[in-house]
Amino acid sequence: MSVYDINYNRALPPLDAVMPATPQLVVTLLFVGLSVFFLFYALYLSRKSNNWLPFLFWLGGFASVVVEPIADANLHAVHAPIGQWNAFTAHGHPIPWHIVLAYPFYYGGSLIAGWSIFQHRTMTRSLAWKIFWISAFWVTALEQIPLHYGVWIYYGPHPIKVGLMSLAMVIPNAASVTMALLIMYKLTPSINTGWKRLMAVPAVAIASLGTHVGSGALIYNVMGMDLVAMGPLWLNIIGFISIAIGFVAVWMTIELCQDKTDTTQPLPVPQRDTQPTPAFSPRPQVGIARSH
Repeated sequence: MSVYDINYNRALPPLDAVMPATPQLVVTLLFVGLSVFFLFYALYLSRKSNNWLPFLFWLGGFASVVVEPIADANLHAVHAPIGQWNAFTAHGHPIPWHIVLAYPFYYGGSLIAGWSIFQHRTMTRSLAWKIFWISAFWVTALEQIPLHYGVWIYYGPHPIKVGLMSLAMVIPNAASVTMALLIMYKLTPSINTGWKRLMAVPAVAIASLGTHVGSGALIYNVMGMDLVAMGPLWLNIIGFISIAIGFVAVWMTIELCQDKTDTTQPLPVPQRDTQPTPAFSPRPQVGIARSH
């Protein structure tokens, strides 16, 4: 059970929660396996396309672990501390290694899987919304079993749950995965040359964190209020409003990445070391193609 801050009546994380040994091992092996798979796939794509951006997307996903302690502290989630294989602790929330190792596929995986879309500039509005819905589904499904065994816990009152998963987490998670992908899709032609490609690593992390906090701004603040005094009715009403804001955030990002013409151009293919990498001049259309 959660305890409450006597000064603000805020839920505090149950720091006496015990990490179940076998589920922690299974989750760690699963997440390591997925990250290693996407690492090798990224290296394969980088080699095949003579472009290190897929590998840098993987590193950017890894760097996006900065999202975790901020989201956990503000959205009332905690990874069972006792017996945890701890990587680091921030904002009073211990972060285990299986979560650190999840981020390369969590945020980097969609970028790597969509590399062909990046290359050929074939993103459309309908595809962007499909990515959002797929993200929302698999994020919700992925968390059910670890939540059941107490590998991580949503503590205190939460608005609207699907199974054991709080929609206060589902929408910012799915929205940020989609929005970060769209931002990198728009940005890629500007950094697809020489050392500029290294900017992809911090760019992915910045996009992931910024869009998570942005799409979940309302619920981020509400979860820090006196939820006992607020009561479940108002908490759920605000939860629905927060969900609507998440949809607006995704729509806004899609529109900002929209092409102004009906044509797109593929990314220039980087040349071998014997030739200079082609410059982006004039700049190609880099947004989302208008679907007819």
